[in-house]
Amino acid sequence: MKKRREIILTHPRLIKIRQNFQDPMFEEKTKRSIDLLDKKMELNCKTQEKEWDDLQKKYKELQNSLRKSIIICNSCGRREGDRMYRPEDAGWFCTRCDKKLGRIHYLEDQVKKHFTFDQIDEFLLSYGSYLIKTKNDVLTESLLDDTPIPIEFQQELVELIQYYGGLDPSEICLNAEPKLMKLFESEFEEEFGNF
Repeated sequence: MKKRREIILTHPRLIKIRQNFQDPMFEEKTKRSIDLLDKKMELNCKTQEKEWDDLQKKYKELQNSLRKSIIICNSCGRREGDRMYRPEDAGWFCTRCDKKLGRIHYLEDQVKKHFTFDQIDEFLLSYGSYLIKTKNDVLTESLLDDTPIPIEFQQELVELIQYYGGLDPSEICLNAEPKLMKLFESEFEEEFGNF
């Protein structure tokens, strides 16, 4: 699909019909997944490598088909609620995740617009090493004051970095680095060429 789609149900009967339709499909998928995992557990992955690989492939296909379906949210996995199809993310999302992804895409656009690859790289290097050295688990304003990034854009960058997740700020930085660098992939390829 190339266009954004929304499926919003307000009538209680339609909501119940949707739930009655989704539940058996989800249960069947769960049953098939468990069966595949049980069969995999019975195999010796070294002596029956081909059979094990085939079962692994089937299991992944089953998981991907559910993830691409409208039954569950592609981000949080919730089954309840209305769905939005986001062509830029190629999946169906609940309304809550749709809003969150809209904000994240906005923040990514702002980062691309206001920062260079080098600024992001320098920020992540200094911020990540600072957190690892001090074992600090909060974003400190004094740290942000020391960066070359204009203060009006720092909070958007920090919000985006925190979205990428992790257990502590140093892990958050490590998770954010490849995703932020991917935003500047085309700029990097123009400067250094494609490897």
